[in-house]
Amino acid sequence: MNVAYYDTTPKNRDQAYRTGEDVDIARNVHTTGHHISAIRKGEWLEYTVNVAAAGEYDFTASVATTGSGKSFQMLIDGVNRMGNIKVPNRGSYQSYSLTAVKRVKLSAGRHLLRFQTKSQYFDVDYFEFKKVSKDPPPPAQTPSTSKVNLILDLDIFNDSDDAGALAVLHSLIRSGEVNVLAMMVTVSYPYSAPATDAINTYFGLPNIPIGILRDNTLLPTGGWYSQISANYPQDLVNAPNATTLYEQILSRQPDNSVVIATIGPLRNLDNLMASSEGMDLIRRKVKRLVAAGGWIDEDGSSGTSFNYKLAASSTQRVINHWPGEAWFVPNQVGDKIKTGNRLLATKSNANPVRKAYEIAKNRYHGPDFRPSWDQMGVLIAVRGLWGGRFTSETNGQLRSDPGGNVSWKYPSFHHPDKNHHWIKLNTSPSKMSVIVENMMMLDP
Repeated sequence: MNVAYYDTTPKNRDQAYRTGEDVDIARNVHTTGHHISAIRKGEWLEYTVNVAAAGEYDFTASVATTGSGKSFQMLIDGVNRMGNIKVPNRGSYQSYSLTAVKRVKLSAGRHLLRFQTKSQYFDVDYFEFKKVSKDPPPPAQTPSTSKVNLILDLDIFNDSDDAGALAVLHSLIRSGEVNVLAMMVTVSYPYSAPATDAINTYFGLPNIPIGILRDNTLLPTGGWYSQISANYPQDLVNAPNATTLYEQILSRQPDNSVVIATIGPLRNLDNLMASSEGMDLIRRKVKRLVAAGGWIDEDGSSGTSFNYKLAASSTQRVINHWPGEAWFVPNQVGDKIKTGNRLLATKSNANPVRKAYEIAKNRYHGPDFRPSWDQMGVLIAVRGLWGGRFTSETNGQLRSDPGGNVSWKYPSFHHPDKNHHWIKLNTSPSKMSVIVENMMMLDP
């Protein structure tokens, strides 16, 4: 008492572990371990830790409470470097969630950590400091042997970020970073594939294979990319079924070599998984799935997006049953990365991407113009965490309900850890806007 901990109530109330101490410790209902319980304001616990390597670390704590307004501090060598850390309220002591990430720089060597309570009536399962990983930025010219082999699945229909994403992808092709194996259209709108071919043709690559969704159930009407397909050169005729093209392309690739990026509904991927050879090809040939869409909150609450709720049953099957590594890029990554205004101001309508943004400008008003949701999916698929511009939460898994609502589940008995990555923006949105729009300004 008063050495490694301070507890305001006598004895160990729950008597689950270290029964002779005053700290209240209970058995965890989700695991075979234990958690700190019956916390009171003013109590503290201290831990001596050894940091193996200096650097930036992301701190989170797994906590549970039935009340709002709870918080604590984590002092490092007596200094509060992370402020008050709020405890999310899930309305149950049986539902743990992680606190919002707090980033802190730590030097190598021994440190004294103090968990200092500022409120009462919450439980703590564990604390975690996770070293921030930073991929090195790609060189201006990447050797062809290290190119990303990519299949892009898109829903080019009634927004401009699809065209923006294609411009970004062609910029990455031009810089030698990616080899595009095929593009798959995942909506039923008949002008989506010809418009995609028109943009590819504009950038000098008219022969990229394009597959289409061969049914009439997902947005067959209402788009405006007919204005692109009708007014710019393209020669797409009899595009193959996307499922068939997926199987053909994947079967010819080396094992564990293909990245699939989806920036639309997950219908094509659902169809691939249901096909006779699809799951085997995915397990053998696909290195990673990168899926842009949804809304993921730190407190574990669920959210969705246009992409995910449009084909909700497909969203649920793909997210819950994808057999390999999956990176999820929620909408909040691209929400504040606004692009389009400089493209409109400097390019002519000889550029079909510029034309797409002009059409969108008449429909979506606002001084900062359009978010860059799809561009983020493409960039992350090719460049990964890109020198720390993005970070990745890997502790847990993403789940979808039947309505296409997704939520991040931290590891538990019912939701074991999977090879899922929740991608978060780790740089200034305004700086990223400049980078992305520079790529969108690509000339043929």
